[in-house]
Amino acid sequence: MKTVSDQPAADARDAAFRLIASHARRFPDLLIAEPDVRGLDPRDASLAYAIVEAAVRRWITIEWLLDQFSKQPCAALEPPMRAALLGGAAQLLFLDRVPPHAALDTAVEWAKSHVRPGAAGMVNALLRRINDLAGGGARTRREEYSGADDELPLEAGGALALTRSILPQDPPARLGVGVGLPPWLLRRWVETRGVDAARMLALHTLARAPVILHTAHATRVLPEAQGRAHDRAGHLVFTGTREDLVSIMRTRTDIWVQDPASSGSLLLAKGTSPRVIVDYCAGRGTKTRQLLAMFPKSRIIAGDVDPARFADLRAAFEGHPRATVVAPGEYARLALGQADLIVLDVPCSNTGVLPRRIEAKFRANAKQLDRLATAQRQILSDALPLLSPRGKFLYCTCSLEPDENELQTQWLARWHRLKVERQETVLPAGLPGEDASRYHDGAYAALLGRG
Repeated sequence: MKTVSDQPAADARDAAFRLIASHARRFPDLLIAEPDVRGLDPRDASLAYAIVEAAVRRWITIEWLLDQFSKQPCAALEPPMRAALLGGAAQLLFLDRVPPHAALDTAVEWAKSHVRPGAAGMVNALLRRINDLAGGGARTRREEYSGADDELPLEAGGALALTRSILPQDPPARLGVGVGLPPWLLRRWVETRGVDAARMLALHTLARAPVILHTAHATRVLPEAQGRAHDRAGHLVFTGTREDLVSIMRTRTDIWVQDPASSGSLLLAKGTSPRVIVDYCAGRGTKTRQLLAMFPKSRIIAGDVDPARFADLRAAFEGHPRATVVAPGEYARLALGQADLIVLDVPCSNTGVLPRRIEAKFRANAKQLDRLATAQRQILSDALPLLSPRGKFLYCTCSLEPDENELQTQWLARWHRLKVERQETVLPAGLPGEDASRYHDGAYAALLGRG
């Protein structure tokens, strides 16, 4: 088997297939990564991104369909072969502006060059079956997705009509294949949220997550070309260019990128008057910015265990008069028994933000959930000595799973004598094709004080 070159990509599909092959080597433990588009013009770079995004988002869908036509499961194929099939099928099924012959021919040639000459025949045969299933050059889009066994829901809304009934006869299994959701996660949502909510959550994972700006503390308005109203007050859907966004983030501290579900978590602490705040898992500082705006008289100590996020956090608040960025091991030295508010936005399964973190769904399973719940309790226990006599915990996740949410706050209340004063679960909103102003992530937050 030939290896994928480390040289700059020859074209958009080469860039996309290389990254998909890298993902296939790790699947289901995918990393957050972007295709290498060095030397490509903007149009080709956009195509590379689109192919990768479609292949990863619909990985389960595509491989399930391929397996219906193949004697050998896709999961058993070598990564470059898997990449040629996934990347080619993603174009044939979900990128309707790509001519089918271009998607098919380039995937065949890539397999010939990067797998082995004999691989071209298998790629050609399987992708032709996928192309026929999608309707070839005469693809039909239905206005609404009904859940039938001959259609696939689309990210822009509606459904792609297939030329034959092929999806599973069991409705939950059909939905899972249709949206590309692991069976374990869909079953769990049915058990914890009910059938109707689980269907909504599954379809939500296909929605295009917009860039949303938190503007509640803005000192001046944005130009109309850069934002429009969101359903949640104090937020705008960003509509400007990438360059506009970079400029806003570089020049303004009163506006930042933040989903309403995330910003709403901190509102549970509204009405408190903390002198010292510890942002225990601060990431790159989104909630730190919000805390500084909400509590203008507070001193904030923030940190994160991830080296890359910590470096960004330190750069963002260097020289700030009220924000001190320290390594987590330094919290006790600066705030032992002094924190009036500890914000714990803990690492979690990300099941409330799957449109933004499309790779996270593949890792979701019972073992991961147990591991995360254990880590979250350790973080909570480590942070407890920082709490002042009148202090409060604000526990936050972007998860929909009770194990990471209500069960954790119940554990805190039982074993650490804290009382849940307020809590809120926000289910995500925004379905494929709906206006971006309706979109928001899912989240959980609880404010706890000494009982």
